[in-house]
Amino acid sequence: MLRTFLCDVYSARKLGRRSTGSAGRAWRRAAREHVELRLAGGQDPPAELERLSQGLYVTDLMGFGFNPVTGDWSQGANGFWIDNGSRVHPVSEITISINFDDLWKSIDGVGNDLDTRGSVQSPTLRVSRVTVAGT
Repeated sequence: MLRTFLCDVYSARKLGRRSTGSAGRAWRRAAREHVELRLAGGQDPPAELERLSQGLYVTDLMGFGFNPVTGDWSQGANGFWIDNGSRVHPVSEITISINFDDLWKSIDGVGNDLDTRGSVQSPTLRVSRVTVAGT
């Protein structure tokens, strides 16, 4: 559930809202908004989410590849290939991609391991389908 938007003074003015005081400024740099995303934890231990006949367990994401106009997202990734519920070998330098609308609709498992370190706080998520490319 989206509860609110974080708005600096500029964004608030453009949206006809009040500022939420969500801007940060580094010395000698322009103001930037703090981005915070917090997803609630689920019921399943992360190991249960790996019980798949075949899949990919992503451990690292690299780079940035999001188109805010279309919602298309692609990013470099590392992780482990899953076969019959077990991690069988590491994978690296692959690309995963999906449209963000489809990503949210494809979440079919939420772990109970909410990580609260950082501005993006998320548990382990299982997504039923995503495009994977690489060798």
